Amino acid sequence: MNEVDDKERRLDAFIDNLQDPFFILNEHGECKYLNKATERLFLTSKESLTDKVVWKEVKSLTPTPLYGKFQEVIKTGGNVQFELFCELTLSWFNVEIYCSGNEYAIQFHDITSTKKTLENTIENYNSLFEEQQLHIQSEKLSFIGELAAGIAHEINNPLTTIKGFLQLWKEGSIYYPDHYSIFESELDRIAMISNELLTLGKPLSQQVKLNDLSAILRSTTEIFQQDAQTKNIQISCKTIESTCFVLCNEAQMKQVFFNIIENGIDAMEDGGEMIVDTSISDQNVVVTISDDGKGIPSEILNKIGEPFYTTKEKGTGLGLMVCYGIVKQYNGEIFVSTKVGAGTTFTIKLPLA
Repeated sequence: MNEVDDKERRLDAFIDNLQDPFFILNEHGECKYLNKATERLFLTSKESLTDKVVWKEVKSLTPTPLYGKFQEVIKTGGNVQFELFCELTLSWFNVEIYCSGNEYAIQFHDITSTKKTLENTIENYNSLFEEQQLHIQSEKLSFIGELAAGIAHEINNPLTTIKGFLQLWKEGSIYYPDHYSIFESELDRIAMISNELLTLGKPLSQQVKLNDLSAILRSTTEIFQQDAQTKNIQISCKTIESTCFVLCNEAQMKQVFFNIIENGIDAMEDGGEMIVDTSISDQNVVVTISDDGKGIPSEILNKIGEPFYTTKEKGTGLGLMVCYGIVKQYNGEIFVSTKVGAGTTFTIKLPLA
């Protein structure tokens, strides 16, 4: 046996023992060679398939893309690669057909395990996604439930007062003119809750443009100057000029600053100083609003921004909730630092335009 024959014999043995099916057809689809893996795949033998038209002998191949891809290679003379599911073995294969003269080699590579891994990964991902969506939906429903309960409680209190006095009037038990002021106060409270709920439900305004936060702060603090003086409170507005531009809606940002400044003034029952400041840090506009008020106890600090949670006698807690929502819409953040008896500082960070 010469060296060439020996190399061919070893090559044939190598191909014959490949784990992946490999066979060669002529242009008529007649099988000229097949290895052992192909015999196992087609549930046949070399003797029964050699020189036979494979499409006629292995009927299960005809409905698959294999026949069409084979014809495509005959016409173009090029190579094709595709995935194929084999019903005989319930396996997935990556199939490559390539032309070599008048013969066409077809090689199967089993990718069933990879497919199953991918399918399991996708299934796990879908399952995880569904769980996350259910969790989010549950959180939303829980929040809506808490909000609805809070609304009912907050509105029911003034309504109970009004109903009680009306019942006394109806029975003729009492009647005082100053009861009108109580009615007005309770109705005003209901109106305030309604207005804050309407604000909370408003979508992000479409009128977004470049605004200078320093200018908005100055105009907002000006609103409080007279009221602050009567309460012995000094408001110092230390803003920087023409560098604090952010993309936002001016009215919404005024509302954020208005709510926080108003809360600070309410907290300074014995007077004091409020400092309003702007600065630039790490591509953010940073607004700080500090007061000399009574501060917020640490045990309730994490409840700031929750609906109907407030330390104010006639507050609803919706004001700060609205502030957090507006700032979040503009990809910003609100931080609170406080010390009981020494005051509170609200820090608002918004991306610099």
